[in-house]
Amino acid sequence: MLPWRCATIPMRKAATCPSARALVLTMLFVGLTACDRGPTAATVDLGAAALFQSDSARYTMQRVGEISTARLVFTFSNRSGRAAAFVNCGGATSYAVERWTGRRWETVHRPAMFACLSARIVVPIGGTRAMPITILAMPARLLTYPGAGLNAEDVDGVYRIVWNDARRYEGTDDAGGTPLPLTSRVSNSFTLVSPR
Repeated sequence: MLPWRCATIPMRKAATCPSARALVLTMLFVGLTACDRGPTAATVDLGAAALFQSDSARYTMQRVGEISTARLVFTFSNRSGRAAAFVNCGGATSYAVERWTGRRWETVHRPAMFACLSARIVVPIGGTRAMPITILAMPARLLTYPGAGLNAEDVDGVYRIVWNDARRYEGTDDAGGTPLPLTSRVSNSFTLVSPR
């Protein structure tokens, strides 16, 4: 007899059928692993090929009281083959800070942003745009909400920035458009160092 014999019984009783449970669990596992983006770009370091290039390879955080900051300026050079557009709020764009763990990139900070929608920042093919950001680090006890900053006790490391809302420009000023592939939205890697 086929192992699918329980598939014809009503759903409320399917949970008691071993082969139906196995089929559902297998399909769930396959579905989750197929959707997992995992390390598709998690181990990529584009270096000089990245469209976003930092103005330095190393930054030392500057301490002001209990909070440390680093000001970074990235230059986006649009070699993507299409005009690019950045969704923004008053010029501020959404990005994530990722840290190299030795095996993969992991998001360690996703700054909070105001919820407004300004005119798109459009960068034509071959154009450039400066994208300044400030990274904050503070003691763990001050990290009271997601996006507050990095943990000041564990700053030293290799990082990169991922722009969340960099899209192909479709000729309109709305928030639509196809997102640029991840490899077109990441910066080169750089080092952050705690203030001494």
